[in-house]
Amino acid sequence: MKNLETRVFKVNGFFDRYANENTKRKQSFSSLAKEMGRNWDEMTKRQRQNFRKRHANKLKEIPTKIEIYEVKAFNVPNIFSDFQLREAAIDKLIFELPTLFLRCKTVDKGYCTSNFEINKIQ
Repeated sequence: MKNLETRVFKVNGFFDRYANENTKRKQSFSSLAKEMGRNWDEMTKRQRQNFRKRHANKLKEIPTKIEIYEVKAFNVPNIFSDFQLREAAIDKLIFELPTLFLRCKTVDKGYCTSNFEINKIQ
């Protein structure tokens, strides 16, 4: 048994399992096309692909609001990792579950624990 600790990030209102403190978001290609006077919905797949290639450097950063949650789980079996804790914490926060359910990678089983704490940092 071991203790696991990780951080979960909510970026612009959505949980992101790969985000970190320095995550930046950029505008979408459809909004860039609209700014340039083109209709994204009427473009063919090839036109969209070419548009992405030509204008990738013109995407602007959009304001990014990041909320950080620190998650700790105590006395967890050794087979689980921080990433599995992060996924379980995201599920718990989204669905307001009373416990954490850590899923095994290889089988359809897992470990359910109520011995955890989640603190919002920002």
